[in-house]
Amino acid sequence: MFTHVVFSAGLVCYVARALGLPPAEAILLAAFAAVMQVAIDVLSHETVYTGSATLHRRTPFLHSPSGALLSAAVFTAVLAYVLRPDGHALPVLFASMLVASYSHLLLDLFTERGIYVRGKRVWRKRMFKYDNPLLNLVFTSIGIFLLIESLQPHP
Repeated sequence: MFTHVVFSAGLVCYVARALGLPPAEAILLAAFAAVMQVAIDVLSHETVYTGSATLHRRTPFLHSPSGALLSAAVFTAVLAYVLRPDGHALPVLFASMLVASYSHLLLDLFTERGIYVRGKRVWRKRMFKYDNPLLNLVFTSIGIFLLIESLQPHP
């Protein structure tokens, strides 16, 4: 989860700055992206109890391309209601939430569980086990780098 939060926050902050937002607004969107990562996992994981084991697994609800689009749309609607941005900020808000939701799927693609496409788990790279320390370090470092880079003053 930590990797999802850091990578998504850094990527969203970087994209928001590239789209012309000032640093304070980009950081705010990065914070919303971090919250979205937690919401995606809380709302689309289930616990299954078997006779001898407890299994935690993803569901297709938000771990699919259509689910990512849905989560971005819902987060954008909620944030638009709460923040009441002007008309030109709404596309940037939606783009940022799309980046946040699809970055979650990107990271999940590299695990053995993959993501869902049309209700079936068919997309995965199978290259790494879930919670791989090296992969987590790489994506966490990328997120931190993007966050630092996006907050550098530009002429």
